[in-house]
Amino acid sequence: HNTPDILSIRYKAPKISDNNRIVYQISGSNGMKEVIHKDTKAIKDYVTLDMDGNPKFISYYDKNNKHLAVTKMILPDGVAEGETVRFKCKFIDTQEEDLFINWGDGQYSTELDDQGYASHTYSSEINTESKIYIYGSIESIGDLTTSEDSLIDLTLSNTMTWIPASAFKDATCIKSVTIPSSIKSINESAFKGATNLTKVTFENNPSIQEIKGNAFNGSGLTEFVIPKTVTTIGDYAFSGTKLTKIVIPKTVTSIGVYVFSECELLTTAAFEEGTTITTIMEGLFRNSGLTSFTFPKSITKIWSFSFEGTDIESITIPKTVTEISQYAFSDCLSLTSFTFEEGIQIDSIPYAMFWGSNKLSDITIPKTVTSIRTAAFADTGLTSIVIPNSVTSISDFAFSGSTLLESVTFEENSKLETIGEHVFEETGIINIKIPKSVKSIGRYLFTNCPNLQTVEFEEGSEITEIVDSMFSECSFTSFIFPDGIT
Repeated sequence: HNTPDILSIRYKAPKISDNNRIVYQISGSNGMKEVIHKDTKAIKDYVTLDMDGNPKFISYYDKNNKHLAVTKMILPDGVAEGETVRFKCKFIDTQEEDLFINWGDGQYSTELDDQGYASHTYSSEINTESKIYIYGSIESIGDLTTSEDSLIDLTLSNTMTWIPASAFKDATCIKSVTIPSSIKSINESAFKGATNLTKVTFENNPSIQEIKGNAFNGSGLTEFVIPKTVTTIGDYAFSGTKLTKIVIPKTVTSIGVYVFSECELLTTAAFEEGTTITTIMEGLFRNSGLTSFTFPKSITKIWSFSFEGTDIESITIPKTVTEISQYAFSDCLSLTSFTFEEGIQIDSIPYAMFWGSNKLSDITIPKTVTSIRTAAFADTGLTSIVIPNSVTSISDFAFSGSTLLESVTFEENSKLETIGEHVFEETGIINIKIPKSVKSIGRYLFTNCPNLQTVEFEEGSEITEIVDSMFSECSFTSFIFPDGIT
């Protein structure tokens, strides 16, 4: 049939904006013509007719000629003949007419298979200018793959207000993503495991507020600028990525656990000046490559594992901090300098706080500390330590395995009452004088201390018993028993 110059066409289209129009573009003998639909509440719609006068190609545009596809995938340079692109799609309205896919090579489809997948095999090689457009009332998209491991640049439509959970999870064929200003949320695991995704670009004037849990976990991101509209970052959002630096804007008021953990190339991280964040959350930078960090003035709490396994060399804890949790700086193998700001009010050195930080040779314990918890300084590089007179208890294994520790000094008027088991086991202690305030000493206190020469109890000691294996595998030359030993 010959296609007429003007043809009246009716076609169902989603209602995106009250200000959009439908325009039917048809091929006629005098070239391309436009027929303007009078329904101002529908989308502006371009339609090419086949030889039978049936709609063949549909693409949605708003009144400003902006494309309204749900997503646009820019195909890699030279997609090979026989290559297949496949993805799973679910629509809010599952009617067949609400789905339309332009595969970028002149081929189109309006159906999903029985498992909800759309797929297309290319019959000839195409160039990098080609794009896949997906239209419809989309609920979710996922399992995006290319059969020959070609990489795709993905541009999301400005009709979307969020990226669905797991939308591109494990989509190893994506190398970059452009996120439009309409997106307000990147949902859980949206790009998790997208190992070839290296770059995310936000269009001008972003409105994104949430980056939810695992959003980019395990992806190949090498750079990411968090927009200054973001208020929430979920658990593990960037864990295991290849980021090298990150700035957390002051708009962020909530940040989850392990957000930048396992980022081995991340050397620099900072909170923007003026941040109101008060807590360094659990595992925030765990096992990252962080080499330095400056705490914001707003920080009051440092939670467990937050800097464990990092490459931090020097750090100062501000006096605003009132609580530090277990393993906060354990296994920091490059840590040589650690300072508590004068005036800090912490009351304990927590469980395993520095365990395994074997280059930490010197530290001053704040005079507000009353307890040194289990394994707090185990396997460190300490050579000497002064225990302030405020400390009332030292728990098991507190300094064990710190083989370079030769000098332990207790301040005068010590209030220390309890020393746990294995506290100085396998250290390099030479001489030690135990305060008279100590009432209880645990077993294996000095086990395997080969350099130990003199152990003395301060005059007036209340110790009444030398416990089992207290000096096992020691060869000290002088031991002065306290008067009260029974």
